[in-house]
Amino acid sequence: MTTTPRRFEADFPPDLGSARAARRFVLSVVGLDHGSENEVELMVSELASNVILHACTPFTIRVDHDEANHVLRVECHDGARTLPVLKDYGPQAVTGRGLQIIDHLADRWGVEVDHDGKTVWFEVGFDGRPGPRAGDPIHNGDRA
Repeated sequence: MTTTPRRFEADFPPDLGSARAARRFVLSVVGLDHGSENEVELMVSELASNVILHACTPFTIRVDHDEANHVLRVECHDGARTLPVLKDYGPQAVTGRGLQIIDHLADRWGVEVDHDGKTVWFEVGFDGRPGPRAGDPIHNGDRA
């Protein structure tokens, strides 16, 4: 029996409380209990914070929970078309590590630009399984 991924989506305003609300939304719809909830929570917080700080637009969080393939995909779509940049800040910097955190924790991540903004996404495997193509070299955030 094949199951289709469960998809959930919520919209948020570009204000400080939205990062916490986005984290709670993702954890509530997925109900992670397999040890990766802290990492997912941190990555969602980084995506939302980047929108609030840089794009300054309302944003949508989409969650695809593919239980059959043991993959969780989280997308953050905002109204800015400016691409995020993976930077290497020094150890004394107080900001600028969001994409580095996602790059380190996610099995895959990337950015897609469309007519009304961009979507930054990440994927993680669960139940002790890596996501697709984990461990391969990174190309535009995608370990492919």
